[in-house]
Amino acid sequence: MTKWLPDLRRAEGAIYLEIATAITTAVESGELPAGTKLPTHRDLAYRLGVSIQTVSAGYREAERRGLVVGETGRGTFVRNAPKPATSQFIVDRRDDDLIDLSISRPVSGAIHEDAIRRTLAQAAEDLELAVMLSCRPIAGLDRHRAAASHWLGRHGVEAPPGQVVICNGAAHGLLLALATLTDPGDTVATDVLTDHGFILLANSLHVRLRPLASDDQGITPKSFEAACRTTNIKALFTVPTFNNPDLSVMSAERRQALAGIARRHGIAIIEDDPYAPLCENRPPTLRSFAPERTFYVTTFTKCLLPGLRTGYLVAPSHAIPRILSRLRATTWMATPLVAEIAARWIGDGTAERLIAWQRQELVARQKSLESELRGTGLVYRRNALHAWLPVPEEWRVEAFAASLRQRNVAVTPAEVFVVGREMEPHFVRLSLGAARTRAQFEHGLRIVAEMLARNPEPILVET
Repeated sequence: MTKWLPDLRRAEGAIYLEIATAITTAVESGELPAGTKLPTHRDLAYRLGVSIQTVSAGYREAERRGLVVGETGRGTFVRNAPKPATSQFIVDRRDDDLIDLSISRPVSGAIHEDAIRRTLAQAAEDLELAVMLSCRPIAGLDRHRAAASHWLGRHGVEAPPGQVVICNGAAHGLLLALATLTDPGDTVATDVLTDHGFILLANSLHVRLRPLASDDQGITPKSFEAACRTTNIKALFTVPTFNNPDLSVMSAERRQALAGIARRHGIAIIEDDPYAPLCENRPPTLRSFAPERTFYVTTFTKCLLPGLRTGYLVAPSHAIPRILSRLRATTWMATPLVAEIAARWIGDGTAERLIAWQRQELVARQKSLESELRGTGLVYRRNALHAWLPVPEEWRVEAFAASLRQRNVAVTPAEVFVVGREMEPHFVRLSLGAARTRAQFEHGLRIVAEMLARNPEPILVET
């Protein structure tokens, strides 16, 4: 444990915020390297002459910023690296010459433009005014929930309309589920590598994430059982199909085992399933094994169109009233016009046609992966939106990604997906769908292949 002591002699604001800011400065400067154990709350409070509550609040704020992680019974540790709200390698704005392999999104093309124009033109003729005038029901219009139930049923999720809540995409659905199930300071178990959006969401809600040991099928029952016996876990979060980023897929047996453990220990399950429609022969959902405790989330943004930000949250009946209170607080109700487009596409078959097109395009792009990156150890799965690429040991992962960015190729380093103080895998994630054309995608892969064959540039250090 370090004897680090923040200098608060010039503190002007709230002391707990000054402590968090001092931790930020020390981490960024290297004074507090990754893995450092911070002083105990009581020790630091004594040395600073402040209350234990003040130190605790400062540590919580530092954890919210992604700088440290608290482990029950062990203390507070500096994370591998601060987790920014958005990685510099995840591109929000696409330059004309940028080849974006960083953002996980479906492939889009003229077929989508035609579909949306046709639907909007039809809606201009026959849209019921109630869709634009509605501010209730909070859970969504009845026909939108009925369409959702039909869609979910076609993809292996039996959910009556009364248990479906319309939300603005999967991130919103996960927010509703997590806010319903947890209070600040609660612990949620998850994969060692998990969706970076969920990590940020947990940080925002002051929820602790407990990483569990995983294999090529995701979380192992042994690690989940052990965590349940030693930690007060409120919920299990997992992406059981095409986990982001390592692409693990849980077998039916694995899902049943995890559901059984959750049931025995009275733990809720948050099942994030945005890629379900893309996966052929997908195993049964976790929800099918424990429907009374599973909060199932899916969306159209990962399988149809990024801007079709309609998601479906399926929850146990007893939890619906609490979910609706949080839905009302965050957005009142999901945007009815977008949900209307989704419902129309479900009803007229457009959604299924676009899914079929998406699968074909992903298979074509995966053939390019095979051609350009053969022999690299690349991990990918049929119809998945991303691939998982090992980086040669002579490279640092961040330096590899930065070098690619200098050549106008954006990829995502593994660090943003790491939960807690676990070691960063020597990988980057490659998105298949963000590049605008197949030719551009293939050109980006060739640049990646060239970089893999190069040694990193030496760094000149002046002495």
